Amino acid sequence: MNEFFKQLFKAPWSNQKVGLLARLLAFLFLAFGLFTVCTYAYLVIFEGLSISISVLDVVTVIAIIYMTLLFGRVALTGKAPKGWLPWR
Repeated sequence: MNEFFKQLFKAPWSNQKVGLLARLLAFLFLAFGLFTVCTYAYLVIFEGLSISISVLDVVTVIAIIYMTLLFGRVALTGKAPKGWLPWR
């Protein structure tokens, strides 16, 4: 029964090697993400853009941080992480 749950929650990509196109797209995602964060930070800090935060905004930011860590791991190592957590 314990093995069943291990297989059920195992990441489908589990340490697979990633092709060059996927790595390039991951780098592109990271570059656009960095540009977006820098632009938004500039607008908030220097232009005085007001921030209104909802629950959906918080969930979206958490999802984007997770995807950035995942794609960053793929872009830098060329392999997918072993589990669902990219930093393991």
